[in-house]
Amino acid sequence: MINWIGLLTNSIWILAIALALAVVSVAYYKARFKGEKLRTVLNYPTYTLPLNLSGALFCLGMALTSTKWWEILLWIVLMGLFGYQIFQSIKYKM
Repeated sequence: MINWIGLLTNSIWILAIALALAVVSVAYYKARFKGEKLRTVLNYPTYTLPLNLSGALFCLGMALTSTKWWEILLWIVLMGLFGYQIFQSIKYKM
């Protein structure tokens, strides 16, 4: 029998990694096209927001799959830090 809850919680962090990989891939292409460093392109607000969002989703998925209370707490704290970065990048964009 398929564990649907486990499938859902694991798919969250897998999709988050896929999003991060896609963002870095597009940023790498843009950096090569413009002749800039990848680090410079990744600092653009266009890329920091999706990277921080993928980090928050990764932490959410890992918190949902964790079994120990201290692991869950650490993942939630890290997710909160990514949430703060998301808030800062949205505020910076406006």
